[in-house]
Formats: sequence, structure tokens, C-alpha cells
Amino acid sequence: MKNYTFPRGQRPLAAAISLTLVSVVGAQTATPPADTTRQETVVAASDPEKAKAVTLDNVIIKGQAISTSAQQPFSVKTFDKDDFRERQVRQVEQLYREVAGMEVRGLGYGNVANSITLRSFSGGGHGSDIGFVVDGIPLNEASSHADGYADVGVLIPLEIASMSVFKGPVSALYGNFNRAGLIAIETRKGGRYSEFDIGLGSYRTADVQGAFGGQVGGATVNLAAQVYRTDGYRPQSDSERGAFAGRAAFNLSSDTQLAIATRLYNGQSNTASIITQAQFDNRDRFFDLNPNVQNDSTDKVFKTLRADLSHRINSELKALALVYGTQQTFRRSFTRLTNATTWQ
Repeated sequence: MKNYTFPRGQRPLAAAISLTLVSVVGAQTATPPADTTRQETVVAASDPEKAKAVTLDNVIIKGQAISTSAQQPFSVKTFDKDDFRERQVRQVEQLYREVAGMEVRGLGYGNVANSITLRSFSGGGHGSDIGFVVDGIPLNEASSHADGYADVGVLIPLEIASMSVFKGPVSALYGNFNRAGLIAIETRKGGRYSEFDIGLGSYRTADVQGAFGGQVGGATVNLAAQVYRTDGYRPQSDSERGAFAGRAAFNLSSDTQLAIATRLYNGQSNTASIITQAQFDNRDRFFDLNPNVQNDSTDKVFKTLRADLSHRINSELKALALVYGTQQTFRRSFTRLTNATTWQ
């Protein structure tokens, strides 16, 4: 009998730099002014004697970011900060169950992303069918347990300003992880608020969250923290996690702002793991720990650091530059049946 340990997602440092020009008023249809609109005439030159003039209609070039307009050829479900607060959400995945055509299949492993189905694509979260972005930064991991693996458990519900679930391969802006759809999450920036939430449940379950937004010195600060623990409803299924997210924005001038943001996450879980067919058929032993399961567990440490520099060029144009880095250690140990009688 063996106990396998898979050190997934061990990345000492992943970093990226981006520079973007953003229209402050938003992208619009690029239609020439009326006095400059002109029609082009194309002449077929293959046979000059039979050539006919062909008049083309106006060609309109349009560019825009993803929006939630009713005219878009896809559907979208949006949750705002009030949805997270009023529902006392303990984990972001809870709200996915309110999206038509979306299903969350809990794997029963603490601090491990569950499998999400959207539009019949079953590889979301634990695969590459759904794209996840947080403030424009991809949460999907390009190389991990499954290509595109994304764990929204590192997010704190009270820190979220909005979450939009786009159903369909709506855009190439976020790479190749949105065959089924895209989940775009925006965290809270600015504002003045102070929130606290505590929840208690069976199996010694407790969840404590807090969020703060306001001015501290010369900075605009947004902070959030969460501590969660439970014994679980099966033997050896206790889990705990703690998370912190913070952002501070400084106005360097009337047109220039610097923002520094960080995220810290630490979680440990034990897992009762799988059961045999005989145990499944015996309802009295359905939730018992199989004696062949050996120390199945998960440990995860996740850290990010991000810096944004923005400068307003004029009333309609802003330059944005950002750099971010991610460090993660993810260990998962489990035992499995490799055939009808052998556990490894």
C-alpha cells in the first residue's frame, strides 16, 4: 500500500508586466463623420471590356471590451457586493448554484477546487473549460493538476465588488480558458465601509469575515480577511483556511495614481477520501472512513503581489501599467483503488 503525494503548482515566482491604453469614455462604434463618409467603387479588371463598377456599402470598424448590454449575443449573470453580504457567502462557489446551466460538483477535498459544469462543459475549475479573471488577472493555472485549474477559494467573499458569469466563448481577451464561459471578478476599490460577518454551523463549523474601506493617511485603503474551519461530516475531514487581501492607492499627482495590492492564503485539510462499492451499498457505513485510506490531506499556500500605475493623458485617454507576481505551494496526498483489491 502506498501513499502518493503530488506537489502541484509549486511555482517559486510567476510574474508579468502589462502596459495598456484605455479610453476613459469606453469603446464606441467607429463611424466616420457624415461629411467625410464616402463610398468606394471597385472595378473588376479581369476583362476590361466587361468590367462593371461595384459600389460597396459603408464599412464600420467596431472594437469594445466585454459588456453586459442586452444587445450582446451571449447571456450573463451578475452578482454585486450586496449579494455576497446578504447571503452570508462562505465561499464564492456558493453563488454559482444560482446560475442557470451551471453546476458545482463538490469533490469532498478541502482546499481543492471543485469541478464546475457550464453549458455542458464539465471541465471548469478543475480543468480548462472556464476562464477566471480577478481584476483582469487570470486565476487559471497554465500548468498544474489540470491545464486551466482555478481555485476561487483564495478569494474572500466580502472583498468582491462584482462577479459576472458570461455563458459562451464570448471573447479572446482572456486566452484559451473560456470555451464554456468566463467568470470575471472585480474586487472593491475605494469607498468608505466597515463590515463584519460571523457564521456558525454544525460539525463545529465557524466562519469569520471582515472588510474595511476608507482613507488611512494619504492612501485609499481596502482590506478584507477571512478565517474558516470545520470538522466535516465524515471522520478525518476537518479543514481550515485563512486569507487576507489588501490594496492601497496613492495619488502621486492629480492625474497619476499608484496602487499596491497583495493576497495571502494558507489552508490545511484532511480528507476521508473515497469509499468502496460495498461501503456505498451499506447505508449504515456510507460516511465511514475506509481503513485503507492513509493520511489523505491537502496543504496550500498562495501569495500574490501587484502594482498598478495609471496616468490620465487627457479627458478621454488613460495609460495603465501593471506588474504582478504569484507564489504558490500546493501539496495533495491521497490513496486510491487501482483495481478491485489493491490500494495505492
